[in-house]
Amino acid sequence: MSTATEEFLLGMAGLEAAASKIASPTMGYASTRSAEYLQLNGLHVVSFSLLEDFLRRRTLEVLTSIGKANVKFEYFPDNMKLHLLQETFKGINFYLGRKTTENKLDTLLIDILSINTAADENLAYMPSEFSFGRSQSNISLTQVVAFLESFGVSVSATFSSLIARLRYEHLGSPEGIFSRLAENRNMAAHAFNLNFNLVEFINDVKIAFKVLAFVYDTSLSHSLFQIKQAAIKGEPIKDFNADTICLKSVRYDSLKGEWQVMRQIGENEDQQKPIKEKNLHAKLDAFRNGKHDKEDTVYVINSAGALQTWIQPI
Repeated sequence: MSTATEEFLLGMAGLEAAASKIASPTMGYASTRSAEYLQLNGLHVVSFSLLEDFLRRRTLEVLTSIGKANVKFEYFPDNMKLHLLQETFKGINFYLGRKTTENKLDTLLIDILSINTAADENLAYMPSEFSFGRSQSNISLTQVVAFLESFGVSVSATFSSLIARLRYEHLGSPEGIFSRLAENRNMAAHAFNLNFNLVEFINDVKIAFKVLAFVYDTSLSHSLFQIKQAAIKGEPIKDFNADTICLKSVRYDSLKGEWQVMRQIGENEDQQKPIKEKNLHAKLDAFRNGKHDKEDTVYVINSAGALQTWIQPI
């Protein structure tokens, strides 16, 4: 598992534990200044910050992986090259505007090295940490969409396909989920008029935040995996199609006491050998380290119907 994914999931588990300790406000004492309200208010801010941290760090992980595979910047689609450079310069400028003079020189020198890999066709690409999500205080849906679309992802179609295949259509569109959670964060941070709804928050931590992270990660990983493979083979980059994403679901069957495995690509499904309950972790390690089906995204749905973890091609 990627470090960004592992730490994001640990953070979500911590949030769930923290939220479970908050009591509902005493009747008639649901003030926006009560201890219970302030605790939940703070957790709304932290939860969205954890999502933002995941989006930034996971993006950097995937871009770095492509560079380590010796893919050159010149091989990227033109829109992707332009977007990466523009966002890097915007991100650096935003960062420098908020830092002391002592920090500015080191930051510029380090990022000049990264930017040079975009200009020198003999160097493998090394992304700047400012490549995505650093040009303003909070990541917006507009930024997410523009970034993914710069390298050929049809965001609406891909997100819709993925959430349907996860069987989470009842949550609404990923774009709608993101907008709602971002609005909750902004109200909690600035307005103190967020409704006290502990059950909704816990459900968001258990499911909604993870679904958003998964949908973004899967779109990012598969589209850039396709670019990486084309570059390594010296082939033209094909248009990205959400139907080409191969998902391997691992869902717990409480009646049989085992994990059911289904591999799906497009409309084709293949029921695979189930996993004994106690063998899940060993099997996930095998998925990570195996030589076959490296283009698959493997995800686990636990007995409560919640997304538990996932593994990506990159």
